[in-house]
Amino acid sequence: MDLKNNIIAGIMSLRANCRFAKQSKHKRNIIAMCRGQACLSRRISKVRKCRKMGDSCLSRRKSKAWLSRKKGKACLAPAVLFFTMLVILSTCIKPAPFEPEGRKGLSDFKDEVYIINGLAETLSIINCKDLKIYNDVMETGMWPNHLAFKNNKGYLVNSGENNIQVFNEDSLTISYAIDLGVNSNPWMILFGPGTDIAYVPNFVSGNVAVVNVLQKSIVKRINTGTGPEGCALIGNKLYVANTSWDYGTFDFLQGTVSVIDINTYKVIKTINVDKNPQAVIAFPLRDEVHILCTGNNGGPGSDDGMINIIDIGSDTKVSSLSIGGSPSGFAVDSTYKTVYLSGTGGVQAYNYETRVILNDSGNYLISGKDTENDVFSGIAIDNVYNHIFICNYTYDKIIVLDCASKKKIKEIQGSDGPQTPVYYHE
Repeated sequence: MDLKNNIIAGIMSLRANCRFAKQSKHKRNIIAMCRGQACLSRRISKVRKCRKMGDSCLSRRKSKAWLSRKKGKACLAPAVLFFTMLVILSTCIKPAPFEPEGRKGLSDFKDEVYIINGLAETLSIINCKDLKIYNDVMETGMWPNHLAFKNNKGYLVNSGENNIQVFNEDSLTISYAIDLGVNSNPWMILFGPGTDIAYVPNFVSGNVAVVNVLQKSIVKRINTGTGPEGCALIGNKLYVANTSWDYGTFDFLQGTVSVIDINTYKVIKTINVDKNPQAVIAFPLRDEVHILCTGNNGGPGSDDGMINIIDIGSDTKVSSLSIGGSPSGFAVDSTYKTVYLSGTGGVQAYNYETRVILNDSGNYLISGKDTENDVFSGIAIDNVYNHIFICNYTYDKIIVLDCASKKKIKEIQGSDGPQTPVYYHE
């Protein structure tokens, strides 16, 4: 274990030294592998969980290292990885220390899309009006996974550092971090309406942390099922998707949704759903939540994505849509009553009112060159300028579509590993 810990420490040093160095494709793949700390011990992290699922590195997304292994590259044993690390360290040109640009010379736009860059571990900003991108404006913590805004502050979930990084949206300066505890592996953050209370599912520790963000304290930890990820709140009920990943069999067990009464902090019901539920979409006006079940998470033979619909009155599953593919991210366009789904292979869509599938895995709205390997890792909608923003994690691109025509307007060059777009309206 000491040797492995030393290797990990060396890799982390490598990541800091080579983050923005100009690299060959091969070196970039190795560094991406180092970012995921591939082939080391069964570490407690999201990278470990995703690799076991066949969808490695950073929140349900396939890293470029995984894509390399898919093409037949052997997984490096710890000793070989350590030697490789030393070789790269000796040849890598050490750049000046990374200094994020922040808001220097950058206006605080009224409508912005923040891009979480999983491999660069930075934030980029797109001005929705002219679609100009400003890359790497702020450095994040290790393995940034989700971002939410409240009262002009950004709350960034860093899964690798087990914390929530709080920053000022105007200046892009970090104010403080809220520690969630060792081996928690936080997945996302959701605020209750009109409160300073946030709910954070923790994948490894199997609970939801109730956090007072002003007091920087954890009010309560509520045990859920195994591997909780997405959540949504309707009224006094919090719906939490439990992936039920089993580390012993390297497979998903029965997927479930925990229903939590936020007044009592008690689980009042557990609902069985399809395989690997990763996200919960709330439709309070329809008294429904839609559960996005990713299935086997991409790769050969994976075409089992499902949408489960739960009636919140009875808290029972009332319907399902077999949409196929491996969807993992979502965005809701209330104007066109459409849910867009991002995932391995392409972007899918369905009408949430009629429950009609518009684009399944046989008819992607947007697809990659390789439907087994290309990862569309996140999606967001700007209803002011009517744009759909889609992150292509594999090729470091952000694709912009028009909401009405669904036609591509622009393809934007992002930073390293654009993972999740988050719309912000001031």
